[in-house]
Amino acid sequence: MGKTTYGDSNKSSRSVFKGRLAKQLTAHALADADVLAADGAGLYTLSGSSAITVNLPNVDECAGSEFIFRNLSADAHVISGSGTSADSDASTLVSGITQGTDGALDAVEGSSVILKSDGLHFLVLQSSGSFTVS
Repeated sequence: MGKTTYGDSNKSSRSVFKGRLAKQLTAHALADADVLAADGAGLYTLSGSSAITVNLPNVDECAGSEFIFRNLSADAHVISGSGTSADSDASTLVSGITQGTDGALDAVEGSSVILKSDGLHFLVLQSSGSFTVS
C-alpha cells in the first residue's frame, strides 16, 4: 500500500496517513420481513416473492452505523423506522426536507439506499432509483 500525503508544501504542517480507509461490511440476504439489531449495520439485499418490510433498530442504539439496502427484485420493499417494540419510539428517516417513519425503495431491481444513524434520525445519504420517505 502506498503512502498518501495531505497538506501544503510546508513540511512542518504536513500530515501523513498510513493505513486503510475502507470499512468491512457484513452482507445479509433478506427474503422475509425482519427486525434489524442495533449492531447489525451492513449491506442488506432484499428479495422475495412480494414486497417485504425491514424494521430499523432504535436510532439512539446505533449512532454512527450505516445500513445499505439493495433491491434484488421488482418489489417496493419498505424500510421502516416505526420502532421495534411497544416501548420504543419511532425513528425518523430524513431525506432532504422530507421526514417520516417509513421509506420505500423503487420497485426496480438494483435500486438502493444508504441510511446512517446520527443518534436522533436515520439520514438518507444516497440512493439509486427512488427512495420515497413518508
